[in-house]
Amino acid sequence: MNNQLNRVIEALPAIAWMATAEGGIDFFNQRWYDYTGLELEHDQRRGLEAAVHTEDLSRLVQSRQTTAPSELVHELEIRLKRFDGVYRWFLLTLCTLPATTDLAWIRCGICTDIDDRKRAEAALAECRQHHLSYIARTDFERTQSEDTLNKMRSELAHMTRVASLDTLTASIAHEVNQPLSGIITNASTCLRMLVADPPNINGALETARRTIRDGNRAANVISRLRTLFSKNVVNVEAVDLNESTREVLALTCSELQRNDITTHLDLADNLPRVPSDRVQLQQVILNLLLNACEAMIDIDDRPRLLLIRTGHDTHHVRLEVRDAGCGVEPGDLEKIFDAFYTTKQVGMGMGLSISRSIIESYNGQLSATRNDGHGATFWFALPRQSSCEPTPASPPHLTMTFQ
Repeated sequence: MNNQLNRVIEALPAIAWMATAEGGIDFFNQRWYDYTGLELEHDQRRGLEAAVHTEDLSRLVQSRQTTAPSELVHELEIRLKRFDGVYRWFLLTLCTLPATTDLAWIRCGICTDIDDRKRAEAALAECRQHHLSYIARTDFERTQSEDTLNKMRSELAHMTRVASLDTLTASIAHEVNQPLSGIITNASTCLRMLVADPPNINGALETARRTIRDGNRAANVISRLRTLFSKNVVNVEAVDLNESTREVLALTCSELQRNDITTHLDLADNLPRVPSDRVQLQQVILNLLLNACEAMIDIDDRPRLLLIRTGHDTHHVRLEVRDAGCGVEPGDLEKIFDAFYTTKQVGMGMGLSISRSIIESYNGQLSATRNDGHGATFWFALPRQSSCEPTPASPPHLTMTFQ
């Protein structure tokens, strides 16, 4: 069992460690030694400080001194020195473990590499300014080739996907850190059960199963993120709109929960597939969900309800996102789809414009209507792929509440 548990810890996509209350290191997994190139004796003497950037060291020490033992999870962004002298950003997650017989309390933690995300955030700011300046001063010539226009449209669409990372950062971090923290806690519990006298084999087996389950959860989140935010060529295929909606909702559920939004799913049975690029279609769905969420942030006098519905007729498949937010003024129902038009204090005003261009590139339609009560409904319709079999039935009126 110890060997199996060690294999799980060593397979984590992160640096794992355990320390005493005084800061001394009891354990590092192999990823630490592979990354830093440090030796075991060196690590036990200095711990994390051996690789932390000097500008981040004081924050690490302060965090250790001010974090109470009762505070189970604490997060900190720091830079760690790689074996070749290069510093990369890591998200340090500290977990306080229950008391043992010989120690008042101990900490264990994980260091997740977020350097690519930090670089993407910096590059995004530069990319925004570059594209804004370029688009503002460029009057597209009608003689421009269709290939060039498609390439620029794809680049801009990718930029808006990356831009949504800024909104989803907290949600993504929560979705990844939750299973990783569970892995560390379950692994520690399993070890205590195994060294008990007599060993609690059944309990250790169950905690090991939970460790594997949490590892798979973290891997699934990362896989969905890589698919949605990667820069891929357009791949037109038969897309299951219900499945694409569920995948996007899985990435945004923490954001919805954080904003106290109740989500209702009404996915039609036997929904035909639509010919489109799955990543582009998920980009449109993601943009509509985030817009609906933002429209309800300041609503305090009524429930924040979000309805996502799919359906179809003889020729088209339809998806609509209905919110209970502040609504859209009658004169803005078409303006909101214009490039650079926005009613928000932040943002470029490109999300809905890019979304409409994506839907129209597949001979579809994206529009908005005012609700009879509060809020607005954004919907799009795409030609159905008649040659494809219907998608498997999904439970109608499925309700999920995040509160």
